[in-house]
Amino acid sequence: MHHADNIPFSAVSAIVGELPPFIGQRDTEIFKRCIDKMAAAGVNKWVLNNVSQFGLFEGMECELTAGQFLYTWNAYTAAFLSELGVKYFTSAWEDEFLNIRKNVRARVGQVYAGISFRLYARSEVKINN
Repeated sequence: MHHADNIPFSAVSAIVGELPPFIGQRDTEIFKRCIDKMAAAGVNKWVLNNVSQFGLFEGMECELTAGQFLYTWNAYTAAFLSELGVKYFTSAWEDEFLNIRKNVRARVGQVYAGISFRLYARSEVKINN
């Protein structure tokens, strides 16, 4: 039985899947199968940490977030990731406010006075073939 088969329906909208910064080529198919199973169960929020991970979500209706390892250094990067379907960005702690503001302008065309944070509950899940 797959872990995605045991997801309580009431919890599906609160689940955010986060991919590791590196997925080896031999593990790509395993991750794809797990993502497909979880998407079929209703999980549609994902944090990507590598540009190579966009291919795992082709043709899927998902809410994508650029994670801490998928760096958004400048407005050009923010625009590029937005074109790939990224809706949210994770800024590095070291980033300065002016650069974050430029990134926001590139993505949505306006600057918001406040900064909101999304909190994720993380847990390790062992995946068996």
